[in-house]
Amino acid sequence: MTDNSIVAEISSRMIRLGFSGHEEPWCSLMIDFPQNNFDTESTKLIIYEKLMHIFNTLFPIKTKDYRILIVEKFFCREEFRKILMKILLVNLQFQSVSFQPDILMASLVSIKYDRNALVVDIGHSETRILAFSHGRPIIKTTKFAGVGVSNFILSFKSKLETFRCEQIEYNKAAQTFESIYFKGLSSSVKILEKFDFPHDLYKFDDDDLVSEIAECLLDCLHDCQYDYRLLAARNIIFCGGGAIINQLCDAICNVASTMCKDIKKYNKSVANILSNLSDGKFKPAELPFNRSLLAWIGGSIFSSLQSNNTKYITLTEYKSKENLLGIFDWMSLEANHKFTSMNCPL
Repeated sequence: MTDNSIVAEISSRMIRLGFSGHEEPWCSLMIDFPQNNFDTESTKLIIYEKLMHIFNTLFPIKTKDYRILIVEKFFCREEFRKILMKILLVNLQFQSVSFQPDILMASLVSIKYDRNALVVDIGHSETRILAFSHGRPIIKTTKFAGVGVSNFILSFKSKLETFRCEQIEYNKAAQTFESIYFKGLSSSVKILEKFDFPHDLYKFDDDDLVSEIAECLLDCLHDCQYDYRLLAARNIIFCGGGAIINQLCDAICNVASTMCKDIKKYNKSVANILSNLSDGKFKPAELPFNRSLLAWIGGSIFSSLQSNNTKYITLTEYKSKENLLGIFDWMSLEANHKFTSMNCPL
């Protein structure tokens, strides 16, 4: 266990913070960072103030004594990454900084099938899917679905408004659910059952969302090489806040199993692997962790391994001319390979 490393997972709506080697973050903070206009001074100031408030007040540590791993959104904006790196190294004076994508970190949690996997990251407004071969991302299989679980949250609130519950007021119930979803504290079903809600109140029933994600899952497998297709299908890892919603992961796998037989496009490429799967259908990988925390947990594993020490950048390297904007490239097989604004693939 390596306690001198901080792991910070930054999503569009929150930040999770904790120490490397731990199984769960120390805290989850509802803080949203700007998503655009990174070239303006006002945006840079907002990011600076938020980070200073986090590490001086909400998660107070002596930053000089730590290095930090930023678990960022897949295909994070390079401009945002540059601003973060400068603030963390120059202003907060962390020893070193590394940036790794959340979907890659989530894949580290499962070591089955020689780290061949298919990761489905279900977020608030979008879903991202990527296949991995021996731990390396197969970039051509990247798929995006422009749907998340925001509609389910709205549906949940609507049901609460029409449901009279003597044990809890509507506003408190809605806040409880959002806390569960965004912070990933536990399964929504387990928490909400204690309020004695009827089962269909929190049952997932968004067919459009399931179908769109299921089709993207099949497209991802379709683009995999034949040798890796079965291995990835045996290790489907669901992560992100939406992955903790009751029945969603199973529903996606069930629909995908049916869809690959009914749609001609997948008949030869994907349908023929079903017979080699348990019960002849796709299933979510069984993991002993909260699915919504997989990216942070993977970051905890990553930062605790000495073999990854070379994937951090120090202030000296940051200030040097040739590495002025260099950040270690997570897509490279070379331990010391960096990308800059000239060769950054993101």
